Order: sequence, then C-alpha cells, then structure tokens
Amino acid sequence: SNLLWAVTSAVGAGLCFFVLLAIAAVWSYPLTRSHLDRVSFRIVTIALVANMIFGIASAVGGTMTHGGFLCGFSIFVLQLTLQISSFLLFCIALNLQLVVVHGFNGQSMEKYYIIFSLVFASVLAIPPYAANQYGWDPLEQDCWYKNDNPSQRLAWQISTQMAWTAITSIGEITASTSVMVFMLKHHVRTRRVFVSTQSISRNSSNSPQVIHANSYKRIILRIALYPLASCFVNLLSIFTALHSTIADGIHNQTDYNILLLSDFLYGGRAIVYALLAASDPALVRGVKALYRIIRGTHASDTDVGKHYSTMDDQSQSNGLVVHIELTTVH
Repeated sequence: SNLLWAVTSAVGAGLCFFVLLAIAAVWSYPLTRSHLDRVSFRIVTIALVANMIFGIASAVGGTMTHGGFLCGFSIFVLQLTLQISSFLLFCIALNLQLVVVHGFNGQSMEKYYIIFSLVFASVLAIPPYAANQYGWDPLEQDCWYKNDNPSQRLAWQISTQMAWTAITSIGEITASTSVMVFMLKHHVRTRRVFVSTQSISRNSSNSPQVIHANSYKRIILRIALYPLASCFVNLLSIFTALHSTIADGIHNQTDYNILLLSDFLYGGRAIVYALLAASDPALVRGVKALYRIIRGTHASDTDVGKHYSTMDDQSQSNGLVVHIELTTVH
C-alpha cells in the first residue's frame, strides 16, 4: 500500500516537473509567451507547482516506516499543498463563471484568487500541525493523522481536510455547470451572429459575453475539464480516506483494497493534473510555436502578436469584451 502511494506520487511529481519545464521554456521566449498569457493558465501553473510539491511530500510520506519529525512534516506539506491546489482549481471554475456569465474582469480578480487560496490553505493546515495531529497512523501503519481516538481523529479529518475538499469540488461542479447551461441557452439564439464579422458588429442586442462565449465554446469546455476531472479524484478520495477511520483500521481484504484505492488516488492526483496541464491547448500551441522558432520556420514577432490574444478580460471604450480563446477571430 505504502509503496503504491510512494511510487505513484514520485511519478506525478516528476511529470509535474517536466510540464513546468515546458511552461518555463515557452514563457521565457518573448515570441511564444503570449500563448500562456491568461488568468486561468497562470493559476493552473501555480496549482501545478503545488501538486509537484504535494507529490514529493507524498512520496516521502509513503517511504516512511516509523514516526518522527519528517513523518509529521511531510503530511503537513501534503495537506497544505493539497488545499492550495483544491482552492486554486475552484478559483479557475469560479473565474470562468464570473468572466463568461457575469462579464467580470478576470485580470483584476487574479491576485485575490491566489491570496484567498494561500490564506485558506494555511488556516486549514497549520492548526492540526501545531496540535501535533500529523504523524504515524496506527490504523493504516503509515504517515497520516496519528490520533488514535476515533471521534477526535474523524473531527480533525473532516474539519481540516475532507469538508473543504468536498466544498471546493462541489463549487467547481456548480460553476462549470453554470457556464455550460449559459452557453447552451444562448447557442441557438446567437449562432446567426457568426455568419459574418459584419453581422457581429451590427447585432448590438447580443451581449459581448454571449458572442465570445459561443465563439470560443470549445476552449471554454476544455478549461471546464480541469474542475470536472479533479472532482472525480477529490470526491472519491474523501470516502476512501475516511474508510479506515470509520472501520477502525484494516481488518479484511475489502478494507485493504479500499486502502490501496485511497493510496492510488492520492498518489495519482499529481499525475492527473500534470496530464491536464500538458494537454492544455494554450501550452500545446506554445510548444509548437517554440518548436517552429527553434527550427527557424517562424516568420516574425508580428505573426504571433497578430494571431494571438490573451484569455483575460479587456475593457474597451464600447464596453467589456471577453477574450476566451487565444486565437482572435478575423
């Protein structure tokens, strides 16, 4: 069980590291930087760093065979980065709803998303560590919550991790569903707007948010996969992690199989987020552009600037226009 947790966590941390290297390479070159210049991807990058650290801490915790400072500290880092990632991914879904449905400026909200995630994650992770709740788990024989009192252990788990993981997951689903419903409700009514660029300028009765949301619906749907995919991992891991506490240990093969599933979910968490980030259209286009530049087939700076804009909101003289995709409609 511990070996499965350690190996999958190490693989996930390694994948996150390589994706971050690719992001750094694309961002470091001025001609390709614009591909990644949007609020949601910057938040994804921070979440990816958190998940890499989460994977490292999980790998350390999975290799421990006894209690001690490193055992407790690794779980503290695990819990802190777990909550940071959960809150950041919730903020991605929230930002998508605020920008597309309500016309907010995502750039102005970006710093609040990050501050909110860091502060709340710290508030949840520091108290149990200060109360000496992290360490060698007598029920599962690994590093986790070490309180051997079932009711106290359950209270700490629910109040400092499980409840908040569930809340952020449900929030992600709610925000993503809101965006999907918004797009579906307006799709038929606004499809005629895209017959020509002239019709877009003439049809002033349709809000800019609706026009851009439908124009770039594929990218919006792709971004919505982040919270939807993470919800599956998070919600399932809640039930598996609580099982040993409720069952008061591992007593039979079923209990052990659930423990294996729990270790696989926690270890595979970083793998899931690394693969999601690696397949993000913004990063894929950025890597392709960087490859063309390295091969010497890229024409000039203006080619990039002419064909790509940011995800972020831009205030214009005639009102707020929401840029969802990276590719500008011509």
